[in-house]
Amino acid sequence: MPSTSSRNRAQFVAGNLKSPGYRFARAINVGLLPKEDPALREATPQTVSSRGIDEVRKYYTDTVRPDLTAIVVVGDVSAEEAKSVIEKWFGGWKASGAKPDVALPNVPLNGPSATTVPDPSQLQDTVDLSQLVGITRFDHDHYPLQLDNHVLLLRSGS
Repeated sequence: MPSTSSRNRAQFVAGNLKSPGYRFARAINVGLLPKEDPALREATPQTVSSRGIDEVRKYYTDTVRPDLTAIVVVGDVSAEEAKSVIEKWFGGWKASGAKPDVALPNVPLNGPSATTVPDPSQLQDTVDLSQLVGITRFDHDHYPLQLDNHVLLLRSGS
């Protein structure tokens, strides 16, 4: 018999899959990404209920590791002080096994599509015009484009 937390998690996921906000975000991803893109995987009540603690621990061990981690220090602290504290708390942290490839595959540019997601709780319609652009986070223009997007969102009140 599943635990209470497992049942609660499954109920939350079931409700989330029906929510207009989730369905809206999902429709955008389906419109932008190729059919087999890993970002289109969905949690379902069945998948979250079938995961055991051993699987969670293995995933954690495989993915939360020092060779996939960056530690950033900000503030009025010397490099020596920062190094001392980091070595104290993280010095024994070692990776085991081969470093996994965590880079998602490149995504082709999207074609046109349209989807309507009903939301009876809203009095006003929302229109989202989304498009993939041909740059990655390693391109020179990536971060200026991210900043521009945030400025546009702030001005639109989103």
